[in-house]
Amino acid sequence: MDEARNIDTRATGIRGDRNKFRLVIDQPYWCAWAVARYGKPLALPVPVPVVVQFIVDHTARVKAGELVIELPKDTDERLVEAGFKGSLGPLKMATILHRLYVLSKLHQLRRVQNPCEDPQVRHLISRARRAAAKRGETPTKKTAATREPLEAMLATCDDSLEGVRDRALLLFAWASGGRRRSEVAAATVDQLRKVDDDLFVFRLHRSKTNQIGNTTPDKPIRGKAAAALREWLARSALQEGALFRRVWKDRAGPRLSPHSVAAIVKRRAALAGVEGDWAG
Repeated sequence: MDEARNIDTRATGIRGDRNKFRLVIDQPYWCAWAVARYGKPLALPVPVPVVVQFIVDHTARVKAGELVIELPKDTDERLVEAGFKGSLGPLKMATILHRLYVLSKLHQLRRVQNPCEDPQVRHLISRARRAAAKRGETPTKKTAATREPLEAMLATCDDSLEGVRDRALLLFAWASGGRRRSEVAAATVDQLRKVDDDLFVFRLHRSKTNQIGNTTPDKPIRGKAAAALREWLARSALQEGALFRRVWKDRAGPRLSPHSVAAIVKRRAALAGVEGDWAG
């Protein structure tokens, strides 16, 4: 399966960290599956029957009271042993949809006939989704930070520079309707305008629902969130660039990544003894 490990996904033309991540992770899986299933690498355009087989191979169905898949056992084992699958058996419906999204996007970029738009494929996916829903398989949702768990996490933040940063980050992330971790990581000092000691205005250039930045809604940050931001800016001496950064002892370092933002939230939740999935 070495062919699947040597794919260049850099020149995809896809914007957005999450979409790039899907391409990097899921495209090699398609190729690994094709090599294991058919003995040859995947080539575009992918025939509709191959996409149908991919769906059938990875979608769970009930047989004799057990969930089974059409993927041959030895092929499944090879994919797991090579590190392309995490475990034997069916994939989650969300994972299958992600991988179909990647295949569809690759066909769009190459401007070739897209098998994912074929009625047969769409019908099969519709049936698979209904079956998954009947089995009780639902997409994993991140836990919403309501007042009580948020206050518990804030209580773990001390007066160190790291604690001051984390307190500001948590309150900023859930101020004015909430910020995604990618938006928190991308926030800059230049996007903040101080109105007074109890109010900042944050200009959100792009968001999940405004990818092209054709509107620039101003988000007010008031009260405790404003006070926490004010203290972080004063202690870190930041005047420009990334708003939230790594902390090296008593000074601010480079910008936090979206993954680092998620790790901070998860760490504070663990310290507070708050259960849930806080990776969003």
